[in-house]
Amino acid sequence: DLASGATWAVSDTCALDLEGFAGWQQVAVDIDGTALDLSGDGTLRRHGLRLRGLWHATPHWSLGVEAGWQAWSADLAADFD
Repeated sequence: DLASGATWAVSDTCALDLEGFAGWQQVAVDIDGTALDLSGDGTLRRHGLRLRGLWHATPHWSLGVEAGWQAWSADLAADFD
């Protein structure tokens, strides 16, 4: 997975974060059993954005609001024997 972002300190007590991310995973599944034999493989991909606003009430406490969007796609193939 890859992620990149930036933070803007609006004031001493408020900040905005923006993060973009993308990922790719290789998937392989093998299940052997007496009544079931399943195998498969493929890829999973995801990407999205996240925006977070933080208010630092004290040096040890923060309140935040977060919103985001992400999309997943997959190419999977299975073999049932």
